[in-house]
Amino acid sequence: MSGSRGVALIRQWHERFEKNPLASKVVSGLRGRSSEIWQHAFQLLQQESPEYRNSVDDEFTDESRAHCGELLKTIISIPNGRADKSDADPFDFVRAHAVWRARRQVPLIASLHAYRLAHRTYSEVSQEELSEHGRPEDVVRSLTMLSSFWMQLFDHVGAVLAEAHAVEDGLIVAQGTRSYVALIDDLLRGTLPTDSEAQRLCTLCGIRPGAPLAIAVARPYQAEHGKVIDLEVTLRSFVRLIEQVLSPGTFGRLIDIKG
Repeated sequence: MSGSRGVALIRQWHERFEKNPLASKVVSGLRGRSSEIWQHAFQLLQQESPEYRNSVDDEFTDESRAHCGELLKTIISIPNGRADKSDADPFDFVRAHAVWRARRQVPLIASLHAYRLAHRTYSEVSQEELSEHGRPEDVVRSLTMLSSFWMQLFDHVGAVLAEAHAVEDGLIVAQGTRSYVALIDDLLRGTLPTDSEAQRLCTLCGIRPGAPLAIAVARPYQAEHGKVIDLEVTLRSFVRLIEQVLSPGTFGRLIDIKG
């Protein structure tokens, strides 16, 4: 899904908020309520979604809370006109969220359910806020505008998430095939792919013809005082560190780990 769609929607929504000061005030007033909104939606998810319950641990909870904060930050920026003015996709953080969950085998249905409950939560909160402000006719007009906004917003982020999740799922499957192993070995030897299957895998991984590749060589620290190191945990932490230092949005994705 092109980032231009997200940019166009942000501009369209901002124009609507400019024409409706009350709706703009309600959304701007959500600042500082990220924890409250996340807690409400998270509790509903644990009650209603068995797929979600089976995925919850401390790391998952932290990621979920952080994503809720990023989403609210984006929402608040729209009426205030502080959304990214560049052509970069303002919803790239949703793609990163989808990739994170796909790699941890969180079912797509659980993530989409999370967005549905977030949609419900934001709708309820905005209705409560509107009931305390303005004349009845202004409230009705703002409620209609916000109902359309919430529906379009969560329809878009759900579509972005589903697309990115599907791509990452495809990559995960590809990485388990002999063709993928052969492709990585060839790339490490400096051999360009020539057959159609290898070229398809390159496209899936985001490897373009002539694009430079980086190889990182690393090993965990030696255990101290007889302490046992969990290599799997260390590896996951190292991968997260690489993705923080070398942003996938700028440098592309991590495509393989060997040794």
